[in-house]
Amino acid sequence: MAKDPILAASWWRKAAEQGSASAQGMLADAYQRGEGVPKDLVEACTLRLLAGPRDAKKAQALADLQASLTPAELALAQERVQHYRKIIARNAAERGHPKHLR
Repeated sequence: MAKDPILAASWWRKAAEQGSASAQGMLADAYQRGEGVPKDLVEACTLRLLAGPRDAKKAQALADLQASLTPAELALAQERVQHYRKIIARNAAERGHPKHLR
């Protein structure tokens, strides 16, 4: 973890909202451990879903995390994914990215 986990989480949030899957994964780790942000497994799941599994290890970590949540928590994570996607699309539009890249 970074020397200043609060600052690191702040930067990861900014990058995650720009669509960085790597930052989304790092921020998910922070939420899962409660380092730099309050521990929040729903938010961790949201960010892992948003980032998408990049390999078998990450896919298993997502599956394990999902298994630890209630159906209501999983539904909330899915709602949050849609919210993040809107933020990412808006940010892409503000940067002038073509619609097909959003």
